[in-house]
Amino acid sequence: MVNKDKKNEGLTQEEVNDRIRKGKVNVENTATTKSVSEIIAGNVLTLFNLVNCIMAFCIIMVHSYKNMMFMGVVFWNTFIGIFQEIRSKRIVDKMSIMSQGMAYVIRGGKEIKIKRSDIVIDDLMLIRTGNQICSDCIITDGECLVDESMLTGESDAVSKKEGEQLFAGSYIVKGIVKAKVNRVGADNYCDTITRKVKYIKKNSSEMMKSVKTIIKFISISIVPLAVIFFVNQINIPGNGIKDAVINTVAAIVGTMPSGLVLLTTMVMEVGVIRLSKYNTLVQDMYCIETLARVDVICLDKTGTITEGSMQVEKMICTGDMDEKSICEMMSNYVSAMDEKNATFDAVKQYFGEKHDWKVNKCVPFSSDKKYGMVTFEEHGTCIMGAIEYINGVDEKKYSNIYNKYAEEGYRVLTICSSDNNIKVQAFIIIKDKIKKSAVQTLEYFKKQNVDIKIISGDNPVTVKNVAKEVGIEGYNRFTDCSETDSDELHRRVEDYTIFGRTTPEQKLEIVEQLQEDGHVVAMTGDGVNDVMALKEADLSIAMQSGSDAARNVSQVILMDSDFASLPHILKEGRRAINNMERSAVLYLVKTIYSFIMAVVFSLISIKYPFEPIQLTLIGALSIGIPSFILAMEPNSQRVKGRFLTNVMEKAVPGALLILFNVFASIVIASIHGCTGTQQSTVVVFSTVIASVIVLVKLCIPFTKLRSIMLAVLISGFFIAFSFFKSLFGVASLNLKLIMVLAIMLIVDFVVHFVFSYVVRRIKVR
Repeated sequence: MVNKDKKNEGLTQEEVNDRIRKGKVNVENTATTKSVSEIIAGNVLTLFNLVNCIMAFCIIMVHSYKNMMFMGVVFWNTFIGIFQEIRSKRIVDKMSIMSQGMAYVIRGGKEIKIKRSDIVIDDLMLIRTGNQICSDCIITDGECLVDESMLTGESDAVSKKEGEQLFAGSYIVKGIVKAKVNRVGADNYCDTITRKVKYIKKNSSEMMKSVKTIIKFISISIVPLAVIFFVNQINIPGNGIKDAVINTVAAIVGTMPSGLVLLTTMVMEVGVIRLSKYNTLVQDMYCIETLARVDVICLDKTGTITEGSMQVEKMICTGDMDEKSICEMMSNYVSAMDEKNATFDAVKQYFGEKHDWKVNKCVPFSSDKKYGMVTFEEHGTCIMGAIEYINGVDEKKYSNIYNKYAEEGYRVLTICSSDNNIKVQAFIIIKDKIKKSAVQTLEYFKKQNVDIKIISGDNPVTVKNVAKEVGIEGYNRFTDCSETDSDELHRRVEDYTIFGRTTPEQKLEIVEQLQEDGHVVAMTGDGVNDVMALKEADLSIAMQSGSDAARNVSQVILMDSDFASLPHILKEGRRAINNMERSAVLYLVKTIYSFIMAVVFSLISIKYPFEPIQLTLIGALSIGIPSFILAMEPNSQRVKGRFLTNVMEKAVPGALLILFNVFASIVIASIHGCTGTQQSTVVVFSTVIASVIVLVKLCIPFTKLRSIMLAVLISGFFIAFSFFKSLFGVASLNLKLIMVLAIMLIVDFVVHFVFSYVVRRIKVR
């Protein structure tokens, strides 16, 4: 007796202090991520920034300050990169399985309230109905029903008795227990799962990867090219150091598609803002692009297709009581019971509550008995539960009813009355409550050729029937993963639609196998058992109603826990990709022709015809402004092909057209005996003409907005070259040169068509 009393007194303060000294405390296992200073250094100290800073320094040294405008884009690229990475770091560092809260422990015979992180090994916790279990522990006194769905995916509460294990992250649905802590901190079961996902996942944006690949190539090749170019330019007769520096900076600035990074980021951020209108929180803006490319979506049943609640479909009367009498008995039954689970809530909602009958005895439902019972003073006994667990009932007599609905995935409860003999009075047919938006959303993805896989911890037969009800194709191709080894599971991933009784590790294996098979995979989930698969998926989507861990590892959170928002994300992704492909053409046209020109003018003794400020103007009016406007337009066309391939197919003809105009202009200017400034002006004007033609081609078919945009931009060039000649370094041209430029405008349409045709033919081959 003394030992038992001692056991219920919990730890002494001295014992607690000893465990704290030994580090046996329930501290959260935090991930190691880069510090803020490391993130800032990683974004500031780049080769791209170094090249631009060196060019800016050179411009300062020759006092040509007007040619430094390119540094504005460099600053914003760096700032946004730092902002996004710090945002990702904070999400990971805050990741936690459980919501922050307090725990109740018994120490020195007294119940006290402490922080979850202050729990030590061997602490005696007092856990009541509705409490979350803060650390793995073993029940020492009492029994309870536990909701472990966040860990296992099982929707049914589990009965736990003295000597059985409770896991951190679970909730007590009913009962009150004392439990001794046997694992803390990183040793908790839930932490063994989250440790595997506590890392910053690199975004899978094909757009950004393509842009960064181009910038990396340019950044590496530009250093030796700049040196060769400068040496060549300074040796040209009549060129001083100032001219050579300005020409070199102009050549190098033109090759860098720096504004493309900024535009990509801005387009994605606009997408994030738009999606917030549909109760969708985007934690990684690049995931918008990913969903537009997704061809397989892995869904959890509970909380995604179903609401996580149950509803009574109907009641089938089979005994001598009429329906009204059964309803009266059941309404008194539910009012007498203190139950808290989805099934009982559905029964309570169906029958309502009455307190007309006096209760003599109440036997609560438990997962081992599989029934509950209430004895009334003048009305006998009411029993509700699984027919095979109710003693005295001829199960075979009702097998046709029971088996029919059970095989269709319904939950069947039996209602019995008893005075002296137990009589079956009715069956209650219960099913998972389907979300109203589920059918329409799934139908949308079917039309978009997106394959659906359901990965659930529930019974596969139950999941199959839910899938059938919402119209998922292949609902009859299901497997019980508890009976499937790893090799067999991998073989079934491609052909099967439903995977039931899955463990967290199996969910991860399914996602990885789909990716190995060449699919772009999206995963939805809400529990701790989903986090490994969520982290590995190309796109992870969590429900706001789910666990902290699921939300923190996910790129998208559905704030209303309704996956009807997914089609909006898909459309936003398509808008971003299709429009960015069009806008990227403008940037890469400039990069290609500038790079080729830099190479050519490194080898020939001709002064480079551009100044940095001229290229800044051309870039702003023919690339920067129109690319932003075009990128924000509605566009729901299906994404086809690879981003870089699609862009290059359109960018190469445009770049070749501008090169054609530049070198043709140099020849024409030489023939007409133009001065250096006039020659530069002819080249600049011909470049503007070609750039506008490329823009016109991208604007087809014309809309009112595109027509106005073109008119404004062309007017901008006219104003700049008419009223700010000295600023932009251009001269007046005679009538002959103006006529030549007019002819060039007409010829350019034909030339661009020829170049486009040749590029398409080469691509086909």
